[in-house]
Amino acid sequence: FAVVGVPLSFLILVLEVTHRLKRLTGAALALLLVEPVLMLAAVWTNDIHHLFIERFSTLTVGGLVYVEFQRGPIYWANVVYSYLLLLACMILLVNSLVSTAPLFRRQVLAFVTGASLPWLGNILTLLGILPLHGLDITPAAFGITALIFFDALSNPARFDLLPVTRGLLLQVISDGLLVLDAK
Repeated sequence: FAVVGVPLSFLILVLEVTHRLKRLTGAALALLLVEPVLMLAAVWTNDIHHLFIERFSTLTVGGLVYVEFQRGPIYWANVVYSYLLLLACMILLVNSLVSTAPLFRRQVLAFVTGASLPWLGNILTLLGILPLHGLDITPAAFGITALIFFDALSNPARFDLLPVTRGLLLQVISDGLLVLDAK
């Protein structure tokens, strides 16, 4: 149910972490929500059109019974949309990694690492190169990602200094600068 919203949710998290969330307008968010809502409707009505999953079958290998399914065109449209959003997230994170002060690079690197794991797991699953036929390791990768993200987000003080903004500010001015916060 919720997996169709994961790429968009991750984009929102990345925009927050990189201090760009204010740039996401309501209209842009509404447009980005169209695909997940349509995918959810396609999954719920798949028995009518078979465009998400074309067919299911079982396969017995070494005494183990596997459920296989042939993915339909709507499934692949969702993969393309999701990977494009994830690619945008990775670009934002890598750009932030380069421009962030060394103190905050560990946190951004944690997001890059955590975001890479489900992507890698899903690619390995889709290519069918795992030792156990039909095994989808993507959910396990999401579990590891959750732990990495929890660690990266568990110290709210890491967000207090607005490192991306400070980095950009230091790049464009040549004068001396003193930055103070409410404390």
